[in-house]
Amino acid sequence: HRQTEIARLVRTAMESKVVRRAVNSQRLWREVPVGVPLASGVLEGFIDLLFEEEGGLVIVDYKTDSLDADDTEGAAERYRLQGGAYALALERATGLSVKEVVFLFLRPRREESLKDVDVLTQEALQAAVAHLGSVVV
Repeated sequence: HRQTEIARLVRTAMESKVVRRAVNSQRLWREVPVGVPLASGVLEGFIDLLFEEEGGLVIVDYKTDSLDADDTEGAAERYRLQGGAYALALERATGLSVKEVVFLFLRPRREESLKDVDVLTQEALQAAVAHLGSVVV
């Protein structure tokens, strides 16, 4: 039964609009480790899917939470800090611009796109400084 559920989630992801965008971009990477020094520590994580299209990089994070369709927007807000941290680390590591962070909820199939990346990265930076207790250079 677990294999059936995993196969269903994979199909859901593969059929999503954002994954089709990634494939069409022909510049995509999966399971991307990212880490950068920040304040007195390191900001690091793994980006599920990253792709480049006109205007910049797009970060995709798969979510397997079991939610009602109406709950995905609220869940995306709870994950803002994570998305901002990924964008901040990626921009600092590559020097490239992130234009969008997409949370792809697989139960139900729903995409929540955050395009206020400048705000996301500022929120992540402020949280990192507060957590690490240092001034960012």
